[in-house]
Amino acid sequence: MDRNLLSETDPLVECIHHLNNLCTVGWTNFHMRLNPAGMALIKEIDPMAKVFNMYDHFTALAMARSALGYPNFDSLKGFQKLWDYCADMVEAEGEDGFRAQSTFGGLISHGFPYEVDCSNDSPLVGWFLVLGERNG
Repeated sequence: MDRNLLSETDPLVECIHHLNNLCTVGWTNFHMRLNPAGMALIKEIDPMAKVFNMYDHFTALAMARSALGYPNFDSLKGFQKLWDYCADMVEAEGEDGFRAQSTFGGLISHGFPYEVDCSNDSPLVGWFLVLGERNG
C-alpha cells in the first residue's frame, strides 16, 4: 500500500453521532472517527474541547506488538505515534495482508473512534451537527 494514500495530512472527521448524554451542565458530546489531522483541526477550532479515545481494547494489541510504551492517545502527539505505527503495519503487510485489511487498514482508512466533549456554545457543536448530517 502506498504510504501517500493514507491521508496523513488531510483531516478525517466522519461518522459523527450526537449522543448528548454528558452529565456536566453546559456541555455536550459527540462520537466520531478521526485521524491525527482531524484531531488537530478540532483542537484548533476549540482548544477547550476534550478528546477521549474509545479504543483502549485495541491499544493493548498495538502496544504489545510495538515499542510504543503507553503514550496518551488522547493527545495529538500520542495519537500520532499510534497512527504512524498502524500506517507502518499497513505498509509492511501490503494490500493483501489480513491484519492490514481488517484492523490496521480499517482504522487508517476510516479513522479511530473518539468522543469529543465541548461546551454547548462551542463552534464545534454547529460544525459537528452539519458534518454529522452529511456523514451520519
